[in-house]
Amino acid sequence: PINGTLATIRLLNGACENTEVISTPLTVEQLEILDFQPDRDNVTEGESVTLGWTYNHAISPTHHVATLTNSRDGSALDVTSTTYQQVTVDGPTTYTLTVTDKSGRIIATETTSVATVPPARIDAFDAAPPQVCGPQPITATWSATNASRLTLMPMGVDVTSASSHTLPIDGTQAVYLVAENEAGHKVESPRVTITHIPTPNPTFTSDKTNIRQGDALTLTW
Repeated sequence: PINGTLATIRLLNGACENTEVISTPLTVEQLEILDFQPDRDNVTEGESVTLGWTYNHAISPTHHVATLTNSRDGSALDVTSTTYQQVTVDGPTTYTLTVTDKSGRIIATETTSVATVPPARIDAFDAAPPQVCGPQPITATWSATNASRLTLMPMGVDVTSASSHTLPIDGTQAVYLVAENEAGHKVESPRVTITHIPTPNPTFTSDKTNIRQGDALTLTW
């Protein structure tokens, strides 16, 4: 029905030909899609988000069909019986929610967009030398892309603006790099184990401190 339609009831008194007609105009509330949006912004490519929405009044699977389409491949999902849908976002995407009646006539439609950022990537990572003694330092080197933050672990050193870092270690460590993009998505490099050997602490003694030329003594270490 549309606004102004007359709803009519005909009252028949048995077989009497006289009828009483009672008519009343109908006011039809137009269906609206409300609050159609993702549950978060700045999504890393390949991650999932949940799209949610509401209606100003309920729809019925008996009379309506709701579909969700995306701008990347045009695929459509039937979402008639729900008000949310989880989707995997492979790049900037516009989603369109459309409600039709059973004849295919569009009753309501709304769009929302999801922005994405590329994932951080660690292209190379190494730490050397593989074995250190005492306070000898190690040097870690790396190459990373799409990273807004870089952290050398397990030391927790922020190395965002660098491509190498030198520091001492006081024990055997599995050193690695964590790269994070602006959406907060993190990746880790493989671990590089650096073996730490304590500084030697030798002792060296003689059993005699004063001898004649040609005498023997014992040295111990």
